Amino acid sequence: MRIPDGWSTRRPTLADQSAILAVLRASELASTGEPDSTLDTVREALTAPNCDPARDSLLAVDPAGEVVGWTYLDNPTGSDQEFVEVFVHPDRGNRPWRRCSPPSSTGWPSGPPSSGTRC
Repeated sequence: MRIPDGWSTRRPTLADQSAILAVLRASELASTGEPDSTLDTVREALTAPNCDPARDSLLAVDPAGEVVGWTYLDNPTGSDQEFVEVFVHPDRGNRPWRRCSPPSSTGWPSGPPSSGTRC
């Protein structure tokens, strides 16, 4: 994966909850029109059973040091199946699929972007 020049990634801590919440709420507002997450939502994700933020979560940080993306693995039962949640501030980031052809019925230009997809 390539991130924009000057950006970085790092592992979150509980001290990042407010910054993560800002990204989460902006993402929800853009996708559903109504943000409904709270600090409790973020804390629960970061402290969930079978979740170690130092291993299972990542923040995207812009050149100014602002958190603009968050992803984490969700596996509350410890099963072999893990779910990945990804949130990006809708006004930030490099979203190549928006420069591609119009979305198909799946919502992606021709299915989800694969590694190395160029539009």
